[in-house]
Amino acid sequence: MYSKLMLSMLLSLLISSSAFSETYYVANQPRIVESYSGTIIQRHWVQYNDYVGDNEGVGTLMGAVTGGAVGSAFGKGSGHIAGMLGGALIGGMVGNSVGRSVPEYETSYVFEYTIRMQDGSLMTILQSPDVNLPLGQNVLLERSSDYQWYLIPQFNQY
Repeated sequence: MYSKLMLSMLLSLLISSSAFSETYYVANQPRIVESYSGTIIQRHWVQYNDYVGDNEGVGTLMGAVTGGAVGSAFGKGSGHIAGMLGGALIGGMVGNSVGRSVPEYETSYVFEYTIRMQDGSLMTILQSPDVNLPLGQNVLLERSSDYQWYLIPQFNQY
């Protein structure tokens, strides 16, 4: 009886504490610092190559493994180990250099929108394909405090 009561209380406590476990903090969200109105006048589908880094780590690892394998073929006994270590060191340095010279990009396709702003100037923004806005659409172009630009459809004119 006692164990059923304790199990019931423990279960109630777990359920009640998990019901309110999600907390949102407004301070962690970027805030809008600029907002401009305009109209979409052009839209193009473009390839976007986003730089994600160099291949230094992969190059170093591959070079070290290859150099160690080649170096281990030289020498006998302790010379065998020295050849392997020397080959790994030289191979790692060469691999690092090669990896650094081969940048890594992530390719995606996005919409490039050209917007005529209310003052007559033109602005261009890249937007993910999940935002598909038609020509002539009135939009707000907003910049957040983290310097990201957002294109938002404007359905009501005030």
